Amino acid sequence: MSLPPDDIPLGNYEDKYNAKNPISRFLVQNFIKNFRQLLDKKSGCHSIAEVGAGEGYLTGILRRSYPLTTKIYVSDISDTVLDIARRDLADKNIEFSIQYLEKLSYNNNVFDLIVCCEVLEHVQDPHKALSELYRVSNGYVILSVPDEPIWRILNIIRRKYIKNLGNTPGHINHWSRQEFIELVKSHDFKIDMVLKPFPWTMILAHRR
Repeated sequence: MSLPPDDIPLGNYEDKYNAKNPISRFLVQNFIKNFRQLLDKKSGCHSIAEVGAGEGYLTGILRRSYPLTTKIYVSDISDTVLDIARRDLADKNIEFSIQYLEKLSYNNNVFDLIVCCEVLEHVQDPHKALSELYRVSNGYVILSVPDEPIWRILNIIRRKYIKNLGNTPGHINHWSRQEFIELVKSHDFKIDMVLKPFPWTMILAHRR
């Protein structure tokens, strides 16, 4: 099991979900609106996994979107980050654990829905990560990544990470929308819906 490189931040490098900038707030609210739209299409889930949950913002949306009888398994690579989610989501029928996306400890075919948002751009081996998501899935996945090179261009416009040509610290994979769609398809997922909450690509797919 490989550990993440030392230069990959644990948790959100910037707290986008609580951004104060009005433009950033608008973009994130649109991201969340699209995420909820995909959740609305996936009712009746008995087991859900969120991989790379960070501080648990999307976990809270998941918990509010499904009955308490739906078991939610939440993971990240950092116990410190997960402690924030544990604190905010105590007693909500959520199980927390340390997991590495490229080598998950879950059994095969166990989750009706897997959420992996804003994670794949950070992993060393996205092909292995997607293979793992396919392995543990029993149905659907929701995936999202930054849409490149738009993401980096926007960072440069707002004078962020100029020395890194606009690349957010910890982003080691970069895909255009079409490149990401083709990557997901290459792992035998069937694409059900592609949403485009600028500047992200968001996909609902299921295993064939």
